[in-house]
Parts: sequence; C-alpha cells; structure tokens
Amino acid sequence: MTQGELFDYDPQDKQTGIEFSRIKADSDVAFRIAQEHGGRSLLEKNPATEIRYAMMWDKKVRHLVWLVFYDIRGSEISTAKLQVAADAETGDFLQ
Repeated sequence: MTQGELFDYDPQDKQTGIEFSRIKADSDVAFRIAQEHGGRSLLEKNPATEIRYAMMWDKKVRHLVWLVFYDIRGSEISTAKLQVAADAETGDFLQ
C-alpha cells in the first residue's frame, strides 16, 4: 500500500448474513406494489410480460429491498421497461 491510496472497505460493511425475521414483505407484496406503480398498465398491454424479482441489501436505506423488473432483455437489468423497488422489511414503496 502506498500513502494516499484509497479503498472502499468499511468494517461496518461486513457480510453477517440475512436475518430472515426482518423480512415482512414477501414477493407477493413486492408484486402488488409494482403493479400500483406502473406494472398494471404494462401487463394489461402484454399479459405475457416476464417479471423477475431480486432481493438486495441497500446501504442507503439500510434495509433489504425487493426489486421487481418487467420485461428484461437477456440478463441486463438496465433494459427493463419498468423497475420498482419496495422495502422488504416494511412493504413500503421506495422507487
């Protein structure tokens, strides 16, 4: 290491595992929230639209977050026609 070198490591970021008891909103709740925030109109236009889910730890809100993606091309999430985020611990809409 040289003087002035930067690194992103923060001891508070250690992976300690997920406390499943913190998850209060399941994928059904995430889907309902996504439907209320744009998903319903996409599915009405094309009922065969593929929907994918992911759960992640969001450092910004310090909560587990559901991500709901509508109509992704391949594996690149940036191609999704709609992406909705919901707090997995409270069931609140995030974006």
